[in-house]
Amino acid sequence: MNLNLQDALALLYTGSGSQRAIARTLGISHQKVGRILRTGQEGGFKPNSRALADPGLIAVVNRALSDHSKAAAAVAASQGLPFDPRYPVLSQRMAFREPGRTHVLGDRVEALHTHWLSNALREAWLKAMHRSGRFYSVSAGSIVNLIVYGKRADIDARGKLRTQNQLAAKANIKRQIKANMAQGIIQTPYIIFTKGALPVQYLLSELNDRLNEKHKSATGEDMPGTAFATRFLFQIDTRAGKDDKFRKAHPIPARGSSPAKTTAPKHSKARGSTGSAKRKR
Repeated sequence: MNLNLQDALALLYTGSGSQRAIARTLGISHQKVGRILRTGQEGGFKPNSRALADPGLIAVVNRALSDHSKAAAAVAASQGLPFDPRYPVLSQRMAFREPGRTHVLGDRVEALHTHWLSNALREAWLKAMHRSGRFYSVSAGSIVNLIVYGKRADIDARGKLRTQNQLAAKANIKRQIKANMAQGIIQTPYIIFTKGALPVQYLLSELNDRLNEKHKSATGEDMPGTAFATRFLFQIDTRAGKDDKFRKAHPIPARGSSPAKTTAPKHSKARGSTGSAKRKR
């Protein structure tokens, strides 16, 4: 797919995590970044706006996108992860949290700040990740309004027995609300994401159904601080030696040991893609 300016900035956002960081990179105001990200929405540029066809802006965005793509590709290569330069979403392995293992990269992969990706771009990226055959399962997360989300969950659970996990999730939401935390990250349950298991379109439909059913009503412009589909978690498929090359180079120490630190790079400001933003016509 051809990337427009909104797509390009949405991809940059997966590395920078802020409009101000993108603005500094591009040499424009963060207000203009916001208007580009909201193209076609309230508060954004109209899709046929002359501002989006500015050759100078397109050139600087394409340079930033190229830099971002190279940085994201380098992270993927160093961590044994799939990467498609057409959809350069930054993703990284998550480090273990257990004592003695906190500097070792694990088998879960995290992609953050994905909420500006259009539905089409997000689907194209997820399809590319599925084609790689490197992941066993996937979960999507949103930053939701916890009060709204909790009320909706209670309505959905009426007349039903909650599982232990559901009860624990409800208790955790109550604790966060009591601590005056208005927003929090909520993940969908993992779904199988193995290549060949089921048609990819079926898997993506299931994932989107869960997102829309559980998260949509508790996110939106009228609920500041929320973000829909802003985090994706993938479980690497380690069966049949699929991850042996990386794991042999980054062994998991026994519990209680004190391993030397390994590299868990932080690329909070990684940028862009080999796909070029196209002028709007």
